[in-house]
Amino acid sequence: MIHELTAVASWYRLYRSPYPDPLGYGFGSSRFSDPEIALTPPYRFGVVYIGSSIKVCFAEAILRERAVGSKDTFPASMGELLEVSCASVATIEPVRLADLRSDGMLRMR
Repeated sequence: MIHELTAVASWYRLYRSPYPDPLGYGFGSSRFSDPEIALTPPYRFGVVYIGSSIKVCFAEAILRERAVGSKDTFPASMGELLEVSCASVATIEPVRLADLRSDGMLRMR
């Protein structure tokens, strides 16, 4: 299911500081990657994680991987945190997004 943002909206993105483009992305493997791996851009979609708050971005970008299956704390080193930058992202034109809220991902299949 596609969701279109038509109004101006503000979002946040945490990304690794060595990369100069806060909206840069690759075609690596992730839970939301395009399953059509044989396709090449522009026929393949990319994934950029953005969130409505810095807290949401931190949970997705820093904590999620180390929290899977853990019942203990999952500390992040200061060195790791210093390698992360935060960007504010605003839409100025309509943007089409895959709607992954609630059962949106199930309906994509």
